[in-house]
Amino acid sequence: MTVTVNRYYEAPPLEEAIFELFVPPSAPLSPGQTEDLAKRLPSYSGPREDLEDFNVHFQLGPGKSVAQRVNQVARRTRLWNLEQTRAVQYGPEMCTHNVRRPYGHFEDHLEASETSSRPTST
Repeated sequence: MTVTVNRYYEAPPLEEAIFELFVPPSAPLSPGQTEDLAKRLPSYSGPREDLEDFNVHFQLGPGKSVAQRVNQVARRTRLWNLEQTRAVQYGPEMCTHNVRRPYGHFEDHLEASETSSRPTST
């Protein structure tokens, strides 16, 4: 016997759901690959952000000076929908689908997650 579960939430417990896929880093995406993905996701035609992550390493200790090192980590692009409630992010090592309220259910976001994780043309 199959039981149907009603998954409606009067007060959704999450502020944001994030679906992430990480892979070993590859070459940075070319401008053509970035544009190809944007064309495949027309509902994400809102603000676009080109982001660069970096790590800052430092050591603090009594009587010692601060030693710092900055490492560039990765570049990625984030495309928002017009309402800024959904975003896809992608780069050479990851693709992510961000979902803010109203976030619905996992099944509601499969198409965007699958499209953003498919390889792009060169």
